[in-house]
Amino acid sequence: MGIMRSISQTVRAYTLFKEQRLGQFGLAGNQSLYLRAIIQQPGISQDELAEKLVFNKSSVSRQVAALEKAGLVRQERSPRDKRSMQVFATSAGEALLPAILETSREYFSIITAELTPEERVLLDELCQKICKKAKEAIREK
Repeated sequence: MGIMRSISQTVRAYTLFKEQRLGQFGLAGNQSLYLRAIIQQPGISQDELAEKLVFNKSSVSRQVAALEKAGLVRQERSPRDKRSMQVFATSAGEALLPAILETSREYFSIITAELTPEERVLLDELCQKICKKAKEAIREK
């Protein structure tokens, strides 16, 4: 199986895994990624979210709107740039962070169960290199 296919299937499986574990909290798809980033960087803009999570701006806008409708985030006008909106987690959103983090840890533990600690470190280093190049590729228009 090719590297890209393996990466793609691993990511899709992670999305399904998160839905199984976090669906009870009303989180679907990649909403936990958005919520986690918003909690970790209060006041992040939608443009910053798009860059950080590597999603297009329209996807970010839809997901933030869904999270806002669910009462998990709120948006405020940026005091620095009135055209920009800053996104903050609500207390209900922040309360989900432990479950989100535990789900991530559990999935990583499952998928790397047969790797040695050294292999896990190497895998992380290699994935970071690939990720860096992937981000560079989409910036080169």
